[in-house]
Amino acid sequence: MNRVGTRTKPYTKEELIEILCQKANELGRSPKFYEVIQRHTVIKYFGSFNEGLIAAGLSPNKKTKRLKG
Repeated sequence: MNRVGTRTKPYTKEELIEILCQKANELGRSPKFYEVIQRHTVIKYFGSFNEGLIAAGLSPNKKTKRLKG
C-alpha cells in the first residue's frame, strides 16, 4: 500500500525538466537543491542536480564550501 501523496509511476526526464522549469518560474531564478521535492530523482536521472538544471536550460547553482566549525 502506498502512502498518500506518493507517486507509483517513475518520472520521465521530460517531467523532471518540466518540474525544474515550473519551480524556476515560481521563484524567478534557478531552484536550489533543497527547494525541489524530486531532487534525488533529478540526481538519479541526470547525474547531479546542476546537470538537471542545465538539461532544463537553467543556470546551474554555484557550489559552496561549508565552513568547519
